[in-house]
Amino acid sequence: MIQGQEIWSWSASHQPTIGGQIMKILTNAQLFAPPKKARKTKARLDRAKLVIVKARERAAVTAQRYAAQPSTMRPMRPPTVLQRQRLAERLNAKS
Repeated sequence: MIQGQEIWSWSASHQPTIGGQIMKILTNAQLFAPPKKARKTKARLDRAKLVIVKARERAAVTAQRYAAQPSTMRPMRPPTVLQRQRLAERLNAKS
């Protein structure tokens, strides 16, 4: 619910919360969660971290392969309108 400039939302306990207080509520809920739920949450976060690490490794390998190719082999996008205009201005300025 938006009132004026402040953004309000309702937490699970139906008390209005503002901005950063939502994180405090989540942290509080995680601290006092049942052990099984806490373990599942930790496992899910660990899996997410592994996925991110693997994605970064793949991105690094792809970047190295791309950099190793000669520039003639790399796919080129056509220049944007702004790039074409700047190129035309540069060529006209030289002549």
